[in-house]
Amino acid sequence: MSIKDKMNQAYSIIAPGARLVIRDAEWIVRRVDKTSTGGQALHVIGISELVKDKEAIFLDEIEKKIETLDPAETKLVQDNSSSYQASLLYIESLLRKTPPTDENLYIGHKGAMDSVPYQLDAKKIWTVLSKQRPVFAIFHSDRKSTDQDAEAQSPLKSAVDEAIKEKQVELDDIAEHVKNQVEKIAHATVEKLREMDEELAQELNPRFSKPNWAKVFSISLTDDEQIPINKRGSGVRRLILLNFFRAKAESRLEQKDAPGVIYAIEEPETSQHPNNQKLLVSALRELSEQPGCQVIITTHTPVLVKDLSVESLRYIQKTNDFRQVFAYNEATYNRVAKALGIIPDHDVKVFIGLEGVNDIDFMKNISKMLIDNGENVIELTSLEDNGKLIFIPLGGSSLSLWTHRFAGLNRFEFHLYDRDDAPPATSRHQDAVDQFNERDNSTAMLTGKREMENYIHSDAIIDSLGVTIIVDNFCDVPDLVAEQLHIANGGQVAWDDLDSDKKKKKISRAKRRLNNEVLESMTVERLNFIDQDNDVRAWLSEIKRLYEV
Repeated sequence: MSIKDKMNQAYSIIAPGARLVIRDAEWIVRRVDKTSTGGQALHVIGISELVKDKEAIFLDEIEKKIETLDPAETKLVQDNSSSYQASLLYIESLLRKTPPTDENLYIGHKGAMDSVPYQLDAKKIWTVLSKQRPVFAIFHSDRKSTDQDAEAQSPLKSAVDEAIKEKQVELDDIAEHVKNQVEKIAHATVEKLREMDEELAQELNPRFSKPNWAKVFSISLTDDEQIPINKRGSGVRRLILLNFFRAKAESRLEQKDAPGVIYAIEEPETSQHPNNQKLLVSALRELSEQPGCQVIITTHTPVLVKDLSVESLRYIQKTNDFRQVFAYNEATYNRVAKALGIIPDHDVKVFIGLEGVNDIDFMKNISKMLIDNGENVIELTSLEDNGKLIFIPLGGSSLSLWTHRFAGLNRFEFHLYDRDDAPPATSRHQDAVDQFNERDNSTAMLTGKREMENYIHSDAIIDSLGVTIIVDNFCDVPDLVAEQLHIANGGQVAWDDLDSDKKKKKISRAKRRLNNEVLESMTVERLNFIDQDNDVRAWLSEIKRLYEV
């Protein structure tokens, strides 16, 4: 088909009323004219958000891509992301593809490009998009101590930034209202002045400065002697920081559509007691599981590393001016161990390997509950704090990697893996258990139920979370709890239709709450009912045996 035939064919298809996608924006055709070269001049008006009601003329000989939309194929998709972030990110990606936004004349190999007014509104568009960007809060290990330091009020400064972000639209409305009212009276003043001194009036022009809301609000924590945070010792400042993160983790659980935030913390262990370091890691881990929240830390301390899931570790190596980031694998683990100087600790008597950090929390909390009720089981938390035993989050997908990793340290090991599959099916971890049990001084066991959460009584879930599920041996407890919490919190999208990443995060938060908050409502009677085979006590008994050998 000749070029002319293609043009004629396109001309017969594109008619007034047609909807087109040109330059990644949607337009409706008002008129189509033939050009002197046989092409088409498309007179259009914008209908998508960025070009709405904007008029333009496009030449089909110049535009590389003109897509005609078929109304029959239109599908409406609801944006259920927080504050419509998915749509706004999509818009931002379109903006990155737009032509230059200044009024200069650009000449290409096929013609010139007329200025289209909507493409000159980049600043206005960016103002809208910037409201959807996450708050970024960075905390250095060595703070400056001057009153002018931007971080002197940290961590409360980041709380102010988040609060402003939540009310940004309302604050912008206030600023616009004040601007309009002030400019109105300012112009009236100049006009009155013109009646008396026109030359002076010509020199005056009202200018309104947009307020910097972050500077309007200021808050600090002071003691009885009015000493602010930035004047206190580094240990005190870091302790306040620790409890800020603990408070934020708790408050975000109660917030809906909280603004996105990224916390970047440099060496959070600085000037902190080991027990406080553990609390900090726990708070940061919980915070990272909240929607729209990301936590990035740098550390040189093995204590922090061992309490994190191995999947979350990244090793950064700098050679000259080149940085290389290694995601987790066996080689990366060895790099981390070597860099941190991890060597055998001769006070350690038992390594306890569990599939994840939530399972570690389960074992600590359930043993504490039994001890508080007078049972003679091993007290895991204090022994860990004293360096007598070490918990290792193994990661469910890589258990076979750990079967011989600590064999050379000549220490007792206890591993507990989730059964996952109901009998008579063989657990996918059975081979790892068999390999591990071939070693001396080592015990590996499988849960009798699907996973740890199946040992939590449904009444404890009701008491703590206010949702009702029926817990049996092989139901997916975290999934069921997450779904019920989603419904109870007024989720507008059906659980089965929820984005997979959002669903995964909700399930992760449910696991976290189950193994901490809900376990506080467990009792001996509830454990006896849900664990009639005494699996939990058998695990603790075996750990105690290995420890006392």
